[in-house]
Amino acid sequence: MKIQSLAVIFIIIILPISITLSSYTKSQMKTLNLQISYDSKLDNATYDALKAFQLNTKNSTTSDISNSKLRDIEAAANTFFNSISSNFNMVGYNQEVLKTFVPALVFTMYDGYYIYSPYTNHLESLTEEEKDKLNNNPETTYKDKDKITGLKPYIHYSCRYIKDNIDVVITYSLENYITVYGKVRK
Repeated sequence: MKIQSLAVIFIIIILPISITLSSYTKSQMKTLNLQISYDSKLDNATYDALKAFQLNTKNSTTSDISNSKLRDIEAAANTFFNSISSNFNMVGYNQEVLKTFVPALVFTMYDGYYIYSPYTNHLESLTEEEKDKLNNNPETTYKDKDKITGLKPYIHYSCRYIKDNIDVVITYSLENYITVYGKVRK
């Protein structure tokens, strides 16, 4: 067989293989570049949320009160969504659209962890007094069994004690703080 025939056979076999491998390599490089871009944007949004939480708690004199802590975490979650929308150049989209793509934000603290995620609102577990309070509040726009995105605390180191007319919850934190709150019924 002549060298020219071998060269033609070599080109017929190798050329499609090299074109396919080149296309595959380009596709993989685009995927990795996009993944690196998404990772850096998520890292930046997470950093912004953490910085917002740190600034809010440092400047707050009531940062150890649970309502203040929940407010600070909600502000950090809002900062995360604002940062993610600006990083992805989606300023036209509001937070409700972005929340559908983020399954959960978890904040770990010394007293437990807090999850900012969608959940189903169940009003049947509330007392009549709490239901009336929610229904009379003009800011409440959700009904029973609505899907809401909100913050739920999970405090591991707490225990509830009920005896006779005393109902007390004792919460322990990793910072060696003990919080006791409850009611004495008549």
